[in-house]
Parts: sequence; C-alpha cells; structure tokens
Amino acid sequence: MAADPLVDEEPGSAVRPTRTRIVGLDTDPPENATVVCADELGPVTPRTFGPAPGWSVDG
Repeated sequence: MAADPLVDEEPGSAVRPTRTRIVGLDTDPPENATVVCADELGPVTPRTFGPAPGWSVDG
C-alpha cells in the first residue's frame, strides 16, 4: 500500500531539537558557563488587594 504523499512530506517537529539542546545545557552546562532559566509567563505583578475567600494570606 502506498503511503499518503502528504504524510511523506510532513516535516518533523522543529521544536524538539531546540528543546533537547536547551535541556542539555541546563542539565550539563558547559565548563565556566552560567545557565539562566526563565519562564515565558510574562511579568509578575504584585497584588494590591487581599486574597479571595478561602485562600491563605501567604499564598
């Protein structure tokens, strides 16, 4: 049975090699290097109001 031509031309994940390289730098950093890890959630803003009922004050 011949494969669907669209499936044959489907590229692999372009993110996977980059992710693997980044995780490798984090788990086994180069000698004399500093690895800084940051998330992409955006800036954290302080709350100027109390927590919702049922939540503790210290989070």
